[in-house]
Amino acid sequence: MKTYFSFHSRQRMSQRGLGQHLVQMVIRYGEVIHKQGLKFYFVTRKMIQANTDLEQAADLMVVVSGASGAVLTTYRNPRAIRRVKKKPKRLAIY
Repeated sequence: MKTYFSFHSRQRMSQRGLGQHLVQMVIRYGEVIHKQGLKFYFVTRKMIQANTDLEQAADLMVVVSGASGAVLTTYRNPRAIRRVKKKPKRLAIY
């Protein structure tokens, strides 16, 4: 499966020292939360204990567009899963 990266995601990956291979591993093996028309991929600590290759993916969140399937951005945050779960299902339109 070919993964498409937006300009923004490539820029952020470069700034944060993340390789495309690591992001693709998170998408392939990680869990997903569907919120606001986006897919948030992450790797749990249990997965990391079971597979040491995923150790570099600890606290890494990969945001993918639900429509196009392109990677929008990536970031590290130990509380990212908690913050994503608190998001409303839909984006508020004002």
